[in-house]
Parts: sequence; structure tokens; C-alpha cells
Amino acid sequence: MLPQDYGYIVSGVHGSGIQAFRYFLQISELSPMYWDLIGSDREGVDCLNDYKKDFSPYFNDKKTWGIFLDRVYDDYTVKRLQELQTKVLHFILIRDPISLIKSGVNELINDYVVRNVFRKDLTQPKTGDSIRYILFENPLKALNFLSTFNQVNNATLKKIYIQTADIVGENAFLTMQNVISMLDSGKLRQNSDYDVRFNDLLARSMPSYPTLSLENGKSFQILIGTRMSFYRYTKYHCLLDSVYKDKIIISNFTHPKRSDLKLFVVLKEGDFSVQEIVNNQQAMQLINDRIDFFIDKTYEMEQEAKKLVLKENEILEIIFQNLDFTNRLKEISISQIEPLRKEIPDIMQSWVYYNQFVKQTGIKRI
Repeated sequence: MLPQDYGYIVSGVHGSGIQAFRYFLQISELSPMYWDLIGSDREGVDCLNDYKKDFSPYFNDKKTWGIFLDRVYDDYTVKRLQELQTKVLHFILIRDPISLIKSGVNELINDYVVRNVFRKDLTQPKTGDSIRYILFENPLKALNFLSTFNQVNNATLKKIYIQTADIVGENAFLTMQNVISMLDSGKLRQNSDYDVRFNDLLARSMPSYPTLSLENGKSFQILIGTRMSFYRYTKYHCLLDSVYKDKIIISNFTHPKRSDLKLFVVLKEGDFSVQEIVNNQQAMQLINDRIDFFIDKTYEMEQEAKKLVLKENEILEIIFQNLDFTNRLKEISISQIEPLRKEIPDIMQSWVYYNQFVKQTGIKRI
């Protein structure tokens, strides 16, 4: 039997800021749980129960947790979703579809940049191939708005749409303030904790696991990254402070080249305790040298990525030059996007680039 004590549901498509929103829920102590972990089979339910037992000190006082959906699932999984009985608020992350395609293309470009900076041996992906993958092949089907959002209608008390712009900069703090108020649960952190200016390239290239060797022959292994990068790779997706509280060597380290980033260094494994590392001048020098190398590489990746990333108008131009792309996006628009216009007319009216596509292709607005 699936657990029915969830307090909210979140769904969204990749590129809408859904991962950042999930991170904001986590640091607000609202415990978002991937459906993949809890709903696929008996093992998944056991995983949730173990999570709630092992990490109960890090849940908020009301023990609120939520279900997190980030794709269209297979028929079996959707059938499992129908077993959810508790009706709760359903937060939906949404964005101009052309901006979503742009993000997908630039994500592939960023992956190339990360690998190329370190390996110097990769061929740059072609933009047309990237768009074809997103429209035709991507298993996450990021543009399937309606199918993604409607998978949990049976458990939806009310749909609350959140645009990507709502979780950027100052808006992120206000959005989370509203979310916590609506749920009557959670803990609002300071404004800066909801800043998503974490370099995406940084999160992709980390965590790093360098092994550092001392002159006496002993060695230790560390992880370097931002709170966001640690969050992405932690098994239970808990707060860094909670999971690594006894292993943090450096907290909120900044660097002149990237003063907006707050880095953490965590002792992964080795022959030393944290205190021994902190008191060892050679060890700390090795760590600082590694951080300098890490930041230099990240800065190099940033500069390279800026030369390659595309804007929405460039994406539209490429789509219109390819009849297959145009017809495919038109098909998706009619079945997955336009049906939402009656429900969220103001939001869809604000999608400048998508509405350009609709106008130029003659799609009838619902």
C-alpha cells in the first residue's frame, strides 16, 4: 500500500527550474521525494519508510513531505499513481516552451564544455542534432506539459502554477514564502539561500573526488562543490549540513573570481579526522591549491560556454528552417500545450517566443 501521508505534490518538466525548486523545498525542510524512490514497487515504499526513520530529525515538526514528479511515466507507474488518495496542493513548474528547448540545447552545450575543458578531445554537438533529440528522442519528454501534470489529477486538490521567473533572484524568496504559507508548514531561510546563481557548469563538473597525498605517505580524499552540487549527489537528498555535519572541513568558502559562489569541502575518506586535517598546514595548503584549480577550470568553462550558448530567437530560426522540427513542435503544441490556455491564459499570453511560433504556424488558440 502506498503511503498516503504526503503533504503536497510537485510536477514539472526539465528546463523549467524544477530542480532548483526541489532544492528550495529541501532547504525549507519540506522533504520532496522522487516518485521513482517511493512509487515503483515495494522496495520503493521501504526506501521511503527508511528515509523517514533515518532522517526524521531533519523533517520539520509537522513531518511534511511531498511527491516530486519530473516526467511522463510508463503505464504501470501511472497506474500506481492512481492509488494516491489524499488530495493536496499540486505545484506545477512551467515555462515558455521555446525557452525550454533553448535550455535543453544549452545544457548539452554545457556538458560538452565541461568535458572538453578537462579532456580536450570532444567534438562540439551540433545545434540541429540537439533540437532533434529534444523534440523526437528525449525519454523525459520535456514538452509533454498536459501528460505530465495530469498524472495525479486524482490526488490534486488545487493546481498552483509557478513560472521559472518566479524562482529566480528576489522572486525565489517570495515564492517560497508563499509556498510555506500555503502548506502551513516548513521553515523559511534567509533570502540568499534561495538564490539560484549557482553556476550550472559547477554543478555538472562536481563533486570532485581528488585524493591528496602528504609527504609522510598518508592520503585523504575530499569532495568540493556548492550546496547545490552536494545536494544533487547525496543519496537521500538531504541538507549538506545534516548529512555531512561531522565531515565539513571548509564551509562557505569564496574565491575572488566567483565571489557569488559558496563552496564546501568535505572529508570523504582517508587516514585523518577533520580536526587533524584542519590542524595540518600541508593538508590545508593542498586543499586550497585544489580549490584554486577547481575555480580556474570553472571560470574557463564559463567563458567558453558564453561563446556557444543560444538565445530563443536563434532557436526559433533553426526550428522554422526545418520542416520536421516545425511540424513536430506544432503537433506537441496542439496536444500538450494549447489545452492549458483556458486554464492559465495570462501565463501563456506572457510566453513571447512560443506565441511567435503559434502565430507563424497558424495554430488555433483554444
